[in-house]
Amino acid sequence: METLKQLWKDVLAFDIDWAALGGIFTASSMLTSLLFVVTLLFVRRLLIRRIWRDSEVLAKEQRSWIIRIKNGSAILLVVGLVLIWAPQLHTFALSITAFAVAVVVATKEMILCLMGAIMRVTSQPFKAGDWVSIDGVTGEVVDLDAFSFRLQEVDMKGKSYQFTGRTVIIPNGKIFSSNVENANFFKSFIFEDIKISVQFADIDPEAASAALAKITEKYFSPFRVEAQAFNRKIRRRAGIAIALAEPSYDLSTSDIGHYHFGVRVFVPTQAAASLRADVTRDFLAFIYKQRKAAQVKKESAKLAEAEKPADTE
Repeated sequence: METLKQLWKDVLAFDIDWAALGGIFTASSMLTSLLFVVTLLFVRRLLIRRIWRDSEVLAKEQRSWIIRIKNGSAILLVVGLVLIWAPQLHTFALSITAFAVAVVVATKEMILCLMGAIMRVTSQPFKAGDWVSIDGVTGEVVDLDAFSFRLQEVDMKGKSYQFTGRTVIIPNGKIFSSNVENANFFKSFIFEDIKISVQFADIDPEAASAALAKITEKYFSPFRVEAQAFNRKIRRRAGIAIALAEPSYDLSTSDIGHYHFGVRVFVPTQAAASLRADVTRDFLAFIYKQRKAAQVKKESAKLAEAEKPADTE
């Protein structure tokens, strides 16, 4: 009993060095932070590798899980570091106010990206796997994080609708300053405009229009049922009267009288480029044959005209 009393007196008499204790606590926080960051990054990498496995091309579900893991780890990192350093932040809150203002000014672009990420999550203008157009770039969203999103560019301007191989990283802050168009509608089906210009000489526009309709029907008919079903689906989902799936035709003239034949078809995006090439090739072949026949007819008429006086004599 006497021993316990003496031990209690020694504890009460112990002189605590608060500065040293603060230094130990700060070092401990740094060590804890380091261990926390390393552990979190290791677990994140392990989970991503487990989802990726041996896949050469990630499926949409795999990409979604990888994005969830990245975003979740980023949130855990911020929350964990705040909790670890909360005592120090509370103690020095007043003294670092000016420093905090300077940090906000210096990192306003990063803050804007974070706010863009929050807006993206809350309003969901697009998600992984969607086709998005922003600042003249169209691509498929393959990755999302707290600061940016990554696109695999799709060739929309050249109308091949294939991946170009270029990767474009867009900061989330662009959501506030640029128009973001969700082009996911065009990922499966697209309204493809085929325009063919022909000189007016030796061309019967009525026969040419009929030939264009016949050629288009030849290449569109394999996709008709699927196109009509998808068209009805989009109408019900969007609640708007989009154009019908059936081909529509147009004929106009230029300032000097040349013919512009046009046709719009609703076809699978991956088949649009080949269908456009096939219709254009067959239609121009028809025009060539029509002109060739007209030329032969003219030559025959000239020959008959030239031989007519000789027969009279």
